[in-house]
Amino acid sequence: EELLIRIGHRVRSQHGGGEKSPAAEAGIRRGDVVVSVNGEKVADASALARKLALLEPGVPTEFVVLRDGREITRSVKLVEHPDNQKSGEAETARGGGRGLGIEASDITQTLRSRLGIKRSEGVVVVGVAPGSVASEAGLRAGDLVLEINGNPVRGLSDYKKILAESGERKTLLFLVERRGRTLYMGLKNGGGGE
Repeated sequence: EELLIRIGHRVRSQHGGGEKSPAAEAGIRRGDVVVSVNGEKVADASALARKLALLEPGVPTEFVVLRDGREITRSVKLVEHPDNQKSGEAETARGGGRGLGIEASDITQTLRSRLGIKRSEGVVVVGVAPGSVASEAGLRAGDLVLEINGNPVRGLSDYKKILAESGERKTLLFLVERRGRTLYMGLKNGGGGE
């Protein structure tokens, strides 16, 4: 029996696999209610989904759960959901060959529900390499790229094409959406045609 955290609700049980989930191994039980993650209160289902989507697999994460009227703290090492590993649903592109340090994905149903994405166009930043151009510019996992240099990004193919065609531009201007707000970010292009 595998325990999964149902977003914004009680922990529920789901049959399958035979292996214990990280939550079950950490002592989180069916019926527990998640109230905070890494010290941040969970306001609603989409807030919990965003928090979990932005956490790195393999890193210990502190969950506070409510059980029988008492708060209990448990440390869970998160793992990537098997559907994300096997399905190939989220084709990704790493940096467009430029060393920007971005891992991007089309908007999939999984990402839409995890991050509370309402848009149908753009690409989701699913990873940013530490110390990379993207990291220094402030781009974060969970950001939604809407435009690059004024060109609309409808999906991963647009994203790759725009980066390939940007040539030797020294700065790439990204329009991103983060938590419902849009902002511009300039990424200094160190690769290009040098």
